[in-house]
Amino acid sequence: MLTAIESFQNIVRVLAAHTEDNVISAISADGKTGVIGFPNFSSGIYKNIGKVDLYNYVGDAWTKVGELTTDNRPGDLFGYSMAVSADGSVIAIGAPYRNFHKRASAATGSEGAGYIYRKKGSRMMLLGRITSPRPTPYEKFGIGVKVSEDGHAVTFLNARGVETNIDVFGYSYMYKPEAIAAR
Repeated sequence: MLTAIESFQNIVRVLAAHTEDNVISAISADGKTGVIGFPNFSSGIYKNIGKVDLYNYVGDAWTKVGELTTDNRPGDLFGYSMAVSADGSVIAIGAPYRNFHKRASAATGSEGAGYIYRKKGSRMMLLGRITSPRPTPYEKFGIGVKVSEDGHAVTFLNARGVETNIDVFGYSYMYKPEAIAAR
C-alpha cells in the first residue's frame, strides 16, 4: 500500500502527463493536505492566469476539495511556487509575473505577488495578497515561497534585476499570517 505522500505523487504524475501546463505540487508534512498548481492555466481570453487545486487525504484516498484562483489577470502565473505548513492550515502561493501585462505600456511589469491562505473550518480563506514593499520592474516577487512548519511565518522571495532568462534571487521578505489577516 502506498503512503499518502506516494499516492499524492502519483496524482501529480498523472495530471502532468495529461496536460500541457506546468504542474507544481506541495504537500503538508502530516500528509493530509496537498496542493497542485497549474501556473499556465488559461480560461477563455485570460491566458496564463494560473490556478491551484486543493486536496485532502481522507481514509486512504485523495479528494479534490477546492480550487484557489485570483482575479484572472493575464500572465500572473498564480501557482508558480507554493508551500504548505506541516499541518496544512496555512498555504502560501506565488504569482511572480503579476502585472506582466503592464510591460508593453509602462516601465513596470512582472512585479509579482504572494497570497496567504489559512484554513477556516473545511475551507481555505484568503488572508491577503502581498506585494513587494519596494517594487521594481521585473522583480518577480513570489518566485519562491516558504512556510514555517507551524504556519506562523511565510517568506516570499524575489528575483531582482533586469529581465533576463536568468533569475537572480534578491531579497526574502517574511510575513506573519496573523498580521496579514488583521489588515
